Amino acid sequence: MESLPPELISRVVDYIISDRDAGRHPRISLAPYATLDRRWQAIIERQTFSDICINTTKRLEEFQRLVSTTHRRASIRIIALRVELESYDVKARARFETDEERQRNNKIFTTTISTLFRTLSGWSDIAGIHLGIRAQSPSDYLALKSNGEIKQRLREAKSRVNDLLSQRYERSYLEFSRTTTDSECPPVFAIASLSIQGLAKERLIEPASSVLIASKLPRLNCVRLCMKDDCKRDEQLRERLRNELFSPFSPQDDDTNLPFWPNLIDVIVEYPQVTPSGEWLCQREPEEAVDDDTDDSYDYFLENENAYPEYVRIPLEDRKRNYFRTRIIAGSVDRFYLSAGRAALRMPKLREMRLVNTSRPEYSFEYKVQAGRAKLIWSNEDMSDPSETDASARLEKAKRIYQPDEQVFQIWRKVALQHTGSELEVEFTEWGTWRIQ
Repeated sequence: MESLPPELISRVVDYIISDRDAGRHPRISLAPYATLDRRWQAIIERQTFSDICINTTKRLEEFQRLVSTTHRRASIRIIALRVELESYDVKARARFETDEERQRNNKIFTTTISTLFRTLSGWSDIAGIHLGIRAQSPSDYLALKSNGEIKQRLREAKSRVNDLLSQRYERSYLEFSRTTTDSECPPVFAIASLSIQGLAKERLIEPASSVLIASKLPRLNCVRLCMKDDCKRDEQLRERLRNELFSPFSPQDDDTNLPFWPNLIDVIVEYPQVTPSGEWLCQREPEEAVDDDTDDSYDYFLENENAYPEYVRIPLEDRKRNYFRTRIIAGSVDRFYLSAGRAALRMPKLREMRLVNTSRPEYSFEYKVQAGRAKLIWSNEDMSDPSETDASARLEKAKRIYQPDEQVFQIWRKVALQHTGSELEVEFTEWGTWRIQ
């Protein structure tokens, strides 16, 4: 065994991995091969330590112990952290989380991330790691492994009152403590890419906390924050979630106190067409006839809802579907684009920022830097008119749909000048086909 060159050992390990990944030997483990000798150990550990999963407190403690050596740290490419929240009993499945439960989970969330960051903060010689963050309780429906348990929970959930499944925590947004100091949660330079999963049926993570966590990673060049802020059963909570996310960039703030992202390259934000306070970003076309806005074809789905208590029914705002709001309210949209411009001024390496309204009609506001030139592209899915062939007429129609305020142009010209030293180009375009320049 000692006569085998490292290249041949690597080939053997590659074959073992390919067999396992192809399903021919799914249960095979690389760990026993690491005990053959030090050369096998070094090659095996480059594989086993490349992708680290931390899903319990015990695993976090093991991680701290196992990465005490530099050569193991150098092998790490991905760290998948799933914060383990507290468990709950069968009775608790039938009710929403209490304030006390939320506070305890917030503490677990903050403590776990801070502990990991303290471990990683000393890795000055390591860079380029991707960190993924999500959270889950062992009692959550999505955490179940047994088919029998899954079927039982689904049976109990049919009544909607015996088991709320993921509805149990639909109003519980995990918060990272604002009072955490740098000594408790220091900056980490080894992380270059971050993803935080905090929406859908996963445990929800407060959007502002996601940004706060990202601010602890000064060498970030890629960020994917999956955030939810449209709590439909608590308007005050929805307003707070959105205001706390974007308030750092409101016009009254002192620029010196704004967050700073020196290495951030791409930013994509998707949002609905309603503000935290309930103000719509679109309105009905003035010439459109006013009639019943309800989509009758949806009624059959709602009939069965009457059999359930109000607190588990479809949220009130989802019980009527209509798409009559198609004209953009410029003043409301302008405020959002102004805030985004102020944020872009704090991102010196920004290559692309895309702000996309995902409601009907879809429209986007996109800033791009390519070949030393900065361009602002505004797109709308309803700008085209098949009967209109004159480009100047289409441009005028595009501007009637939305024409940014001069303040919006001013701040984005400033962004372009800071990033490229040149003037900003502005383009109006229909979604995916023709372009007006």
